[in-house]
Amino acid sequence: MLVFTRIKNSIPPGRGRRVCLASFFIILILMYCVPYVYEYSLQWNSSAKTCLTSRISAILSGSHGHDASVLDAPRSSEQKLLPFIGNGNVGVAINYYKPAGIVLRHDPPWAFEIPYYPIFNAEVEGLSAHSATILHSKSGLVHHLQCYSIGKDCVFVRHTSFAHRTRKSVIMQKITIENQTPNPVTLTLKSWGLNRWKGAKSVTESIDLKGGTLSFELISGKFATHTVRDFTTDHFVHIAIGISLSATNIDVQPHGSHTVEVFTVVQYTEPVLEEEVTSTELSDLVNKVRMDMLALKGMSFSESASEHTEAWKDIWKGEFVQEENLEEVNGEGTHPQELINMIMYYILSSVEAPLYHVDTSDMDRALLLQALDNPGSCYNGQPTLFMELLWESVNQKNQLSDLVSHWLHTLYKSGCQNLLTVGADGVMQAMLLSFLGGQFTKEDLSFHADPHHIKGSLTLKNLKYGSSDVDIKINKATETIQVQANSFQKGNPNYQLFACETGCKNDPVLVSHKIEVLALKWTEPMTPFLYISHEADHLVFLRKKVIHYRYLHTMDELPLIVSHKGIHVPVILWVFIGILISIFHLFLIRLIYNEYCSGGFQDRFRKKKTSSSI
Repeated sequence: MLVFTRIKNSIPPGRGRRVCLASFFIILILMYCVPYVYEYSLQWNSSAKTCLTSRISAILSGSHGHDASVLDAPRSSEQKLLPFIGNGNVGVAINYYKPAGIVLRHDPPWAFEIPYYPIFNAEVEGLSAHSATILHSKSGLVHHLQCYSIGKDCVFVRHTSFAHRTRKSVIMQKITIENQTPNPVTLTLKSWGLNRWKGAKSVTESIDLKGGTLSFELISGKFATHTVRDFTTDHFVHIAIGISLSATNIDVQPHGSHTVEVFTVVQYTEPVLEEEVTSTELSDLVNKVRMDMLALKGMSFSESASEHTEAWKDIWKGEFVQEENLEEVNGEGTHPQELINMIMYYILSSVEAPLYHVDTSDMDRALLLQALDNPGSCYNGQPTLFMELLWESVNQKNQLSDLVSHWLHTLYKSGCQNLLTVGADGVMQAMLLSFLGGQFTKEDLSFHADPHHIKGSLTLKNLKYGSSDVDIKINKATETIQVQANSFQKGNPNYQLFACETGCKNDPVLVSHKIEVLALKWTEPMTPFLYISHEADHLVFLRKKVIHYRYLHTMDELPLIVSHKGIHVPVILWVFIGILISIFHLFLIRLIYNEYCSGGFQDRFRKKKTSSSI
C-alpha cells in the first residue's frame, strides 16, 4: 500500500494524472501482448521457411549433380544467375519484381526486346511470401516458388515457365496453388499488360470448336529497331501475340488446390521499312497465331511440357562433366560445374533446334543430320575451357547477350560453321570440341589442349564422330585417358574407331564399348595429347611422317615452357644460380676487406697524411 500511495502522490492531479495512468496501462498491455506477437511472428517465419526449404529440396532431389541451380530472388538483392527461358526464337528473363520483355532472335544474328512481359505474377491477398527461383538447365524449366504462412499452416504457389523447344513461337506457364490451411484464400493473377507499348492494340478473339469455344487475347503492334544491315534508318518489326484467357481472382477452399495454365504465342516479321509491310503479311501473322493456339488447345499442358523436356534431354546427350573443380592454372580462375552447365544452357537456349521443330520436314531433318556428321575443320582455335572471358557469371540481360555473341563468334571463327547451321545440337558438339581444343580433319580427331592446364578429372560424353558417340575421360591424378565408344555400326569396318595417345608412340588401340586406357603425356614441342580415327594405318602414318617432337615426357616432369605467360625452369637451376651469386658476393666482400681493412692500407694512409702535413 505504501508503494501505491507514493506512486499516486507522485502523479500530478487532474488531466496529467489521467494521461499518466492511461500510458501506464498501455505499456502494461504491450508488455503482455508483445511476447505473443513476437512468438507468432517467429512461428510465421519458421512455417514459411520450412515450407520453402522442403519444396526446394523436392525439386533438387529429382535432379542430377548440378542440373538445377537455386537463384534467390528477394526484392532488395541481385540474383546470383539470370533465370532465363528461350528457344532461339523467343526468350524471357524471368523477374517477378522488375519484369522486362520478350527477346526476339532471328538470322542473321540480331536480338531485341519488345515491351511486353508474358509471365503472370501471382499473389495471395493479405499475405506476404518467402520465395525462391530455380533454373533447371537440363530441362529448360524455371520454377518460381512462393510460400505463405497462416499460423502453423502454409499456402504454396509454384510457377513453372518455359519457352517451348519444339514449338518455337510458344511460351508456357503453369501456376499451381495448394492451400494447406483451414481458411479459404484468394489468388490474384497480375499482368504488366501494354502500358509501355505505345500503339499496340488488344482485342479478344473467340473460335468455335466442336468441344466448345477457344477464347484468347490478341495483341498486335510494331516496334522500331535498328538492325545490322542498316543502323541509320529505323526498321520495324511487326508482332502478333496470342494469350490464353483465365480468371484474375481465384478462390481456393481450405485444403484445396487449383491450377492455371497460360499459353503465349509470339509471331513476328523480320525488321523491314514501314512501307515494305503489306496488309497480307500482317494478316498472315494473325493467322499463324490462331493456328498455334488451336494446336495448343488440342494438347494438355503435361503433353506439351513432356514434348519440350524430351527435346532438351536429347540435346544434352552431349555433356561435359568435371568431377573436381578446376584449380587455378597460371593465375586463371576456376569454373565450377554449376557455372559450366549454366553457361552451356544460356548458349543452347539462345539458338534454335530445328531438328526437333514440329514443322521441320523429313528432307530438311536429313540435311541437318548430314551436316552434324560433317563438322568441317571445327574446332581450330584455343581451348575455350581456359579462356576466362567466356566463363563470366551472368545476372543481367545485356551480359547474356554479350556472352552468347562472344561464344557464337568464337566458334564461327574457329571453323565450326557447319555445326552452327544445325542449331542447338551442333552448338553443343562445337562447344564440347572447343573445351579441350579438339579439331576434326578429314582423317582424324585430335585434341590440342596443354595437358598441364587440365586439373582433376574431366569427361566429354557422347562426342559425335560420324555415326559413333565417344566418351573421353582425362584423369590428371592417374595420368590416364579413358576412351569408349557408346554407339557404332557393328560389323562395318569403315566405322571402326582407333585411338593413340601423345605422339602415337605405341600402336593404335581399337575403341569399342570396352574402356581403353591410354597414357596422358606431353611432348616438346607440344603435340596433341589424343588422336582418334577410323583408320589405324592413318595413325601409324602420323607417328612415322607427321608428328615431330624431341622429347616425350610423363606429366610429373615439369616442362621448361608451359604457357605464353613466362619461362619456367627446374628448381635445381634456380638453386645453382643462387649459389653462384652468393659465392660472387663473398669473393667481392673479401677483396674489399683485403684492400681497405688490412694493415698495409692503414700504413699507406698514415704515411700519406704525414707527408701532406710537412
